[in-house]
Amino acid sequence: MDNQSLDNTDWSSDPDFIECVGDTSHALHLASGLNQLRQEGVFCDVTIIVNKQRFPVHKAVLSASSNFFMKVFASNGHSDSEVVVQGHAETFTKLLDFAYLGVLKLSQNTVCDIFRMACHTGFTEAVQLCAKYLVQKQQFINLEDTFKMLELAEGHEGLKDLKEAFSLRLLHNFNSFAETMCFLEQGTKEFLMNCLSAEEIEHDASDDEDDDDIFGEIETNGCKEEKILQATLNWLKYNWVERQCYAADLLKKIRLGWIPDNRLMPMLGDEVLAIPECKELVEELVKLHAKDSVSVPLIQSHPDMFATRNTITATLWSELDSAYLGFDDQDQTSFMYCHPSQPSQCYKLNKFAQIPNYEETAYIYSSNGQRMLVTEQGTLYVAGGIKVVQAGGTTFYFPKKDFFEYQSEPNEWIRRPEMLHDHFHPALVELDGYIYAIGGMRLDSILSNDVERFNLTSQTWEEVSPLIRKDWFYLSACVYNGYILAIGSSISECKSCTQVYNPNTNAWTVVLETTSTHGECDQQPQFIVHNRSCYYVCKRRCPSQSNTRVVVRSVIFNLESDNPSIILGNEVDLKLEWKDLVKSSVTFTFDKRKLGSSLA
Repeated sequence: MDNQSLDNTDWSSDPDFIECVGDTSHALHLASGLNQLRQEGVFCDVTIIVNKQRFPVHKAVLSASSNFFMKVFASNGHSDSEVVVQGHAETFTKLLDFAYLGVLKLSQNTVCDIFRMACHTGFTEAVQLCAKYLVQKQQFINLEDTFKMLELAEGHEGLKDLKEAFSLRLLHNFNSFAETMCFLEQGTKEFLMNCLSAEEIEHDASDDEDDDDIFGEIETNGCKEEKILQATLNWLKYNWVERQCYAADLLKKIRLGWIPDNRLMPMLGDEVLAIPECKELVEELVKLHAKDSVSVPLIQSHPDMFATRNTITATLWSELDSAYLGFDDQDQTSFMYCHPSQPSQCYKLNKFAQIPNYEETAYIYSSNGQRMLVTEQGTLYVAGGIKVVQAGGTTFYFPKKDFFEYQSEPNEWIRRPEMLHDHFHPALVELDGYIYAIGGMRLDSILSNDVERFNLTSQTWEEVSPLIRKDWFYLSACVYNGYILAIGSSISECKSCTQVYNPNTNAWTVVLETTSTHGECDQQPQFIVHNRSCYYVCKRRCPSQSNTRVVVRSVIFNLESDNPSIILGNEVDLKLEWKDLVKSSVTFTFDKRKLGSSLA
């Protein structure tokens, strides 16, 4: 029997036939063997040169990992023994390790370089892994690198999550990014046109604090559009000779109608007004201003000049008194927003999606529970809750494991995997791609020291080390320098306990216990991160007085030693109000047109 007939034989009919398949260790052994051959230079048939450093490799391995090298080696029966690649040798080493072993080592300091070279050299799987990492760590990527990575991603199919996340980040930080040299030098007309057309372009929520109706028809005022106009003019004039031809198209995307004439003209200057189309646009605007003040009919008749930017960025507060985003206390069916500057006025979001099973479950979004969290990517999560049961005239409360994610499109709550434990009023924080649910209460108001975390990538919960101390109510938590600080307090005894979690060692340490003295009591203390510094904040009550005063103290950390510790320093004056000290630094963006709003 010749070889061909032997290969075509159907051996499955043989009663002794069996097909043996090795386990995953075979693939690992093969990869390790090939990598060993590479390191020893055995059977290598091509040398890659990166920044004068030589890398003997196997064409077959690189071709299987990179479509770029596949095309290079396949072109005209490529027989060259050397290929030169632009980039850093250290970066290429990591891609080679990935090609041979399937392991890509990423960090905040290296991911941008690896992503860039992986894009240029066609390591598709490495590109996907880098993109996933960049989305998770986007808050640590500076705005200039965010733009550069977005430009690279635009040249690749897929990478939807990265494109959406980085585009939104640049929009939300447009004014800051516009101050960089990267914006002036590398920004393109297309990028700027997309930003100016977007509803999500940076909107300073602090500008809205004096508005009577937070979610009414908030008009984009001249001050905000002036910033956008100034950034656009800076970009144009940085390279006026080549960019002046874009001036008219860009100005049409800016809501110039909100900028008073006496400020608009000096901003534009003679160079811009010398362009006929720009001059015509401004002259039309001046005529409109002369005939009518800014009004609804004017907005409707000239939306290109007066259209409002319809996305409202609402700060989610962790206000200890009355400001919150949560269900209406009366009907338990609608989300409410109470603004800290006007705590007596709550605004009902009429069309905000209801959490499933709201009829039988109470979700109380008080700040003490901190059971609501917005991730760095702007996603809103809700965890825990209690099921209320009436029986025999008695009300029973049963903590729940619920975990929901809100999706603005199509405005609904998505049930995510349940937590491993029942939690009522757990503290929620996000760190390194995980959402941590810390402590809270179990059945019958029994305090819990359970801690678990949700992997945002794999969408699974896992146990982590429990709190050492659990005998504290009013638990709150924050993240500082890669550690989790959890502080619990007891108002009746005026005591507090601070524990620190190190994710690298999966261990909690009690670092500080305090007892109020001199008859004063620190109520509901928190650690607040403000301008990259951490402060101890509380309301201090004196028994002889009915009022309280805000206390802010500096904090001295020693977290990286074998015996971590925290020392509370002197009181400091940050010249901020209580609401400014205790608000979260994240924002949640939604469209007021779709959710509706009314004063409750």
